[in-house]
Amino acid sequence: MHPDQLRQIARNYRTANARRGGYITITERVATGWIPDLATPEQFKPEIVFAVGPDGDIHQTDGGDDQRGADRWKMTHNAR
Repeated sequence: MHPDQLRQIARNYRTANARRGGYITITERVATGWIPDLATPEQFKPEIVFAVGPDGDIHQTDGGDDQRGADRWKMTHNAR
């Protein structure tokens, strides 16, 4: 998915839900929620979840498996 599309989905979610800071999680082109930080990647399936920060940086779950969840968040696009 193109970074601009992910950022737009995140902006729409933040506006609709009055969320500031933290990260908007996106799975299969749908905003699925908000998390305060990237401390618990194991809560998400690997390779399919994106997290868009307030500055526009984009991270994706990486490593792990479907049963134990992801091992880490990997930055895929820097907003700067």
